[in-house]
Amino acid sequence: MSNIKKIIISLFIASLSISSFAADKEGRRGKMKALKALNLTEQQITSLKEYRKENKGKHKESFKILKQLREEVKAAFISGASDEEIKSLHSRLQSEQATVKEVRFSKMLFMKNLLTKEQREKFMSMKKDKRHQGRGEEE
Repeated sequence: MSNIKKIIISLFIASLSISSFAADKEGRRGKMKALKALNLTEQQITSLKEYRKENKGKHKESFKILKQLREEVKAAFISGASDEEIKSLHSRLQSEQATVKEVRFSKMLFMKNLLTKEQREKFMSMKKDKRHQGRGEEE
């Protein structure tokens, strides 16, 4: 498979993973409803609010950069840019994707330390159900 095809495929996969971040119709209400189902203590709620306040907007810039880089790769591909130019853009795109993944991982660690074992089990079950619901799958 040529390098250009690999880049296009990886961009397609990346765009699918980024689209999973998109808010559903319920938006914040859906997230808050899910958190209420976990029966968080007041201390847990306070910790979560502080975490969100400290990290608010940190990922937004990365999403903007990812979107811009994807557009640049598309434009480079269409215009017939050199392989080296497209590889350079792809490298920058991968770097920014790593940043987004790090933000996700950091949030996962925070939640692991915030929740009890039972809450973590319920949280993961709810995430699994949400993924299946979004795909129209049933268990």
